[in-house]
Amino acid sequence: MAEPAGGAAGRGPPPAVQPGLGSLGASARRLLKALGEGETDAAALAALADYGWRAPSEQWRDALGACQELDPVYRRLLKAALEELELLEKPMGRLDQEVAELLRSHQDQVQRLAEVAGLGVDSAQPPIPEG
Repeated sequence: MAEPAGGAAGRGPPPAVQPGLGSLGASARRLLKALGEGETDAAALAALADYGWRAPSEQWRDALGACQELDPVYRRLLKAALEELELLEKPMGRLDQEVAELLRSHQDQVQRLAEVAGLGVDSAQPPIPEG
């Protein structure tokens, strides 16, 4: 579930997606965390979704109604997976920062590689050898 392009109405800009999460944004994290912690109220879960998500809250409540019957084993598995994801994200974020610092002196080369069709700054960083 991807975050909407703008922020939620009245809530300011959307929160940044953490490293390694791809499209798992803040709303999806809130929903999954609440499910893992045992939330069964579809309306409470729907309220965690950002306003800008495509479906109206009534549709969210309808879709999330099945969560009332989610087996506790699946809730524990979900909670464990989210905790493991957080453990992996912290060192990945630190490594990303270290790589960026190491490549700071090669910024011109990184920028030129990033301009190649299909490459972005993240893709351009690994091929540049440390000098």
